[in-house]
Amino acid sequence: MKHYAPNFLILMLLFLHPAAVTPQDERTVSVIIRGVEGQLLRNVQGTVDIWQLNGQAAPSEAQLRYLHDLASEQIKSSLTPFGYYRVEAKSRLSDLGRAWQAVYDITPGAQIPIREVDIRTVVDGAADNGQALGQFAQAAAEADIVEGQALNQQAYDSLKQDWQTLAARLGYFDAKFTKSQIRIDLRAYEARIFLNYALGDRYRFGELKFIQEQPWIKQDLLDRYNDISEGELYDAAVLQQLQSGLASSEYYEDILIRAAPDTAIDKTIPIDVNLTPKNPRRYVFGVGYGTDTGARVKWGLTGRRINDRGHRIVSEAQISEIGSGIAGEYTMPTGDPRTDQYRLRASFEREDSDARNFKKTLLGGSYRFRDGLWFKTYSLDFQFEEFELEEQTPTTRLLVPGVEWTRTYPAELDKRINVRDGNWIRLRLRGGSESLLSDTTFAQASVAGKWIETMRGDHRFIVRGAVGATWADDFTRVPSSLRFYTGGDRSVRGYNFEVIGPLGDDSEVAGGQHLLEGSLEYEVPFKTRWSVAGFIDSGDAFDDSPNLRTGIGLGLRWQSPVGPVRFDLARSLDEPGRGNVRLHLSVGPDL
Repeated sequence: MKHYAPNFLILMLLFLHPAAVTPQDERTVSVIIRGVEGQLLRNVQGTVDIWQLNGQAAPSEAQLRYLHDLASEQIKSSLTPFGYYRVEAKSRLSDLGRAWQAVYDITPGAQIPIREVDIRTVVDGAADNGQALGQFAQAAAEADIVEGQALNQQAYDSLKQDWQTLAARLGYFDAKFTKSQIRIDLRAYEARIFLNYALGDRYRFGELKFIQEQPWIKQDLLDRYNDISEGELYDAAVLQQLQSGLASSEYYEDILIRAAPDTAIDKTIPIDVNLTPKNPRRYVFGVGYGTDTGARVKWGLTGRRINDRGHRIVSEAQISEIGSGIAGEYTMPTGDPRTDQYRLRASFEREDSDARNFKKTLLGGSYRFRDGLWFKTYSLDFQFEEFELEEQTPTTRLLVPGVEWTRTYPAELDKRINVRDGNWIRLRLRGGSESLLSDTTFAQASVAGKWIETMRGDHRFIVRGAVGATWADDFTRVPSSLRFYTGGDRSVRGYNFEVIGPLGDDSEVAGGQHLLEGSLEYEVPFKTRWSVAGFIDSGDAFDDSPNLRTGIGLGLRWQSPVGPVRFDLARSLDEPGRGNVRLHLSVGPDL
């Protein structure tokens, strides 16, 4: 904690006598501070005026000696916030000819101990919930200001700030400190701390109104974004959730929430939510490159709101070196519109890669909703697919019901871009039956997950894995898009995209019934936003038993605003392409 004492005499000299700061024979000033380090040293440097001249041209001798004479007291003042009240500072100013040298040898002495602590919040208003009061107690406990410890005024000031922030967030707008003192007894060399915070009444939420220039979105839908009940205890975090939910809808350009204490009536604050709509249409065009897909171009159109029920439509087309596709999806919010949706979709996809060749047409729909941290999706798709298999081009018609559960922690989108600690898991089950418009009966289950843990020194340990299995009456009728492949940027690095899998009679990758993948990665930062990583990946797509292929390598990471940019150089240890070194490039959130 820095304490700066403005020196008005110095300022007057600078303005009234500019000659006083002109260099003397181009001499410089060297300032040496010894005896303290770390935060203590930084506070001394920020408080002592003469430190600002270190390495600079020397002012007049009179001015320099004046600053030097001030330094000892400034040093002592800079260390008192940390409990050092018996500081000794020996100083010396030497004329070395071409330079002035100021040396300060500091002996901090013992920190003053705390002999008495009276820290408490006082509730003298209406009934409150214990959880809110517990947050004030937790902040006091984390400040760790207890009898017998050395005084640290920074902890005291931080606790005051934390309590004031909590009071503002939780609606204690009348809170005030009835006692806020640090008493120092230099003769007994001990300190006493008194911090009493009277919270008063906690304010409550009043009526909430959504204000639009026109009724772009129905009131019923807007009300489902609101979790606030009239009369509920005030909590700014709930207002933030409301704003985040409305922002994620993409209906509105600006969301201004006014819930000011000065509008309160009988400690009840009305809420006005002013909404400015976005352009109902958004056009997308992008050009990119990935080592799996090669160069690619994408364009699309999004209808953010088709009607006042909040329906929207997304259409997109993409062309890459390995294929192309066009897709459209119509979304209808339901239940909690932030997470619950019905979707209708249609798409055509063509892939012509080294691993597989197919053309797939799909029509389908799904229902997606949130259950705690889980996002659950139930779908039904009808697909018609023509694919190459051992120099033949069979076609398959399938009606595929499916279930997918996904859990991501942390749940907030902004916390999943560059993750310190988090995990992701996906459970998927889908199948078809000859008795229900399908050319074959099959079932497929898969589990995939990722775990990220940050350790000391911001080192990150990343574990990733996947396992899948397919059961089919006639696996030759299972199309390419539903078979398992591995290899590439996000599976087994060191190998080309999806080249790992069982081979057909034509020695081409035919795709497997089962999947097994795993990856271990260790990441070490070396500069702000930059880190290096070492990794080992292993996996196989297979029919009977796995023959794991392994890749090892090193990577470079840059933490961009949209997620890590990953440059990986990996070497394959097995066939196909044993010993090859491959560069992988990928961009995107950690989870």
